[in-house]
Formats: sequence, C-alpha cells, structure tokens
Amino acid sequence: ISQLEQEISEKKAAFEKENGDLKASNSELENSLELLKDEYERCEDYWHEKLHEARELYEQDKADMDEKFHDLLQKIKEYEDLVMHPMVNERLPPIEERASLERQVTDLEEECVVLRKELTSVRMDQETVINTYQRSYENKLKDECANLEQQVSALSKKCQEYENRLSSLAEEERSTVEENGMVDMMKERIKQLELQLKSQEEKFRQTVTQLEATLKEREVLYKKSIPDVSDCKKKVKIFSTWMDLSRML
Repeated sequence: ISQLEQEISEKKAAFEKENGDLKASNSELENSLELLKDEYERCEDYWHEKLHEARELYEQDKADMDEKFHDLLQKIKEYEDLVMHPMVNERLPPIEERASLERQVTDLEEECVVLRKELTSVRMDQETVINTYQRSYENKLKDECANLEQQVSALSKKCQEYENRLSSLAEEERSTVEENGMVDMMKERIKQLELQLKSQEEKFRQTVTQLEATLKEREVLYKKSIPDVSDCKKKVKIFSTWMDLSRML
C-alpha cells in the first residue's frame, strides 16, 4: 500500500509539473498574441500615414494642374476671340496684324506643347507613386497573412500536442489510481484542463480571424482611396483639341 501511495504521489507531482508547464506555455501564447496585436497596430499606423502623404501629394498636384488648366482656358478664350472676331465682321485683318497674329499663334503652340509635356510628366509621376504604394501595401499584406497562417498552424500543432499529452497522461492516471477511488477526481481535473485549453485555443482562433478580416478591410479601403487620374486625361484631350484648332488656322 505504501508503495502504491508513493507511486500515486509521484504521478500526482508529475501531473502538477505538467500542468505548470501547460500554464507557462499558455502564458507564452498570450504574450505572443499581444506582440502580434502591437505589431499590427504599428503597421496600420504606418500605412495610414503613407496614404495620408499620398493624398496630400495628389491634392497638391491636382491644384497645380487646375491652375495651369485655368490659365490655358483663358488663353484659349482669348485666341477664340481673336479668330472669331474677323469672321463676324466678314473682313480680312490688315496685313500689319498678320505677322503679330502668327507670332501669337506660334507662342501659344509652344506654350501648349510645354504644358502638355508637364501634364504628361505629372501624370506619369502620379501613376508611378500610386503603383509603388499599392505594390508595397499588397506585398506587406501578403507577408503579414503568411506570417499569421504560419503562427496559426504552429499554435494548432502545439494545441494538438498538448491534447495528446493530456490524453496519454489521463490514461496513465486512470490505470494507476483506478483501484483507490480517485478516478472521478482525476477525470474531473482532466476535463477542466481540456476545457481550459479548448477555450484558449478558440479565443486565439477568433482573434486571428478578426485580424485577418481587418487586414482585408484595410486592403479594400486602400484600393478605394487610390486617386482617379481621369481628370488629367480629360485635360490632355482638351489640349489636343486646341492644338488641332491652332493647326487648322
């Protein structure tokens, strides 16, 4: 009997040590989850700042292009007035004004060419910046998702190992203490540990799912926030029309 009691005491001590190890592992998992949350928040702040900088750059470029476009419309209006005025009066301009008008047309054509080059350069720079930010953000999201999947897989394996160890330990305890009436107590204890492990695993899975959903939402919001460059295309089309009109004249 004393030998059996000694074996039971040894098994109980081993079980308590195993329980302590499981609690320590659980604490490490919780700390890892907190670190993952902090890293995600830092990443979110970083990309939010980058998006804000990209929007400010786009607004500044748009304001500059609007100003140039307004000046060009004023010049086009003046040019149309110069062209339409002789048609209304149905008379040819004097010879003295023809050279001046040609110089004005030449100057306007040269200025229009310069403005078209500037607009093309601004549009290319803007598209390059947007594409760069988009590729960088997509690569960052892919890396974070891959890391999350690896961590979830590793934690799932650990949980499975813990469950297997608990099952093995439970079988050993059942075979050892079955004759002394301690089966019910050990079963209850094992059930409690299994429930605790399952609860922790479920909470962690829910947290990871929420993080992945948040990452997907951020990606969708980023794609929606990409500025539209259709205004530049419309303005270039207007410049092309004006150039065709100047060539006809």
